[in-house]
Amino acid sequence: MKRFLFVALLCVIVALAGWLLFSFPYQRHYAERTFEAYTQLQGVDPNSFLSLTYQKEYTQNSYYIVVHYKEAPGLRYQYQYFFKNRWGHHAMMLIVYDEQNCSITDHSSLIYPPLPWKFALQPTE
Repeated sequence: MKRFLFVALLCVIVALAGWLLFSFPYQRHYAERTFEAYTQLQGVDPNSFLSLTYQKEYTQNSYYIVVHYKEAPGLRYQYQYFFKNRWGHHAMMLIVYDEQNCSITDHSSLIYPPLPWKFALQPTE
C-alpha cells in the first residue's frame, strides 16, 4: 500500500511540475518569439520601445504584451498572444489605446498599424 501511495504521489508531482513548466516559461517563450515576428512584419525598430511589459492572462490562456513607443508616447499598444488557438496556430492581435483608455479604430494615423485580425504564425525557435 505504501508503494502505491508513493507512486501516486510521484505521478501527481510530475504532472504538476509539467503543467507549471508548460504554463509559464514555455508559453512566455512563444509569446516573445511571436511578438518579435509580429513587430518585424509591422516594420518596428527594436530600439523604439519606451517600455515593454509581459502579463499572463489566465482566464483566456494568453499573454498581453503592453508596449509604449518613443514615437507615440501617448498611445498604448496592447498585443495579445493566444497559445494554440482552435486552428492549431499561435495567434496574435493588436489593439491600440489612447490616454483616455479608448481603443483607436482609425488605424490610418498610427505609426505601426495592426496586421489582419487572427494573424497566425509559427515562431522561429
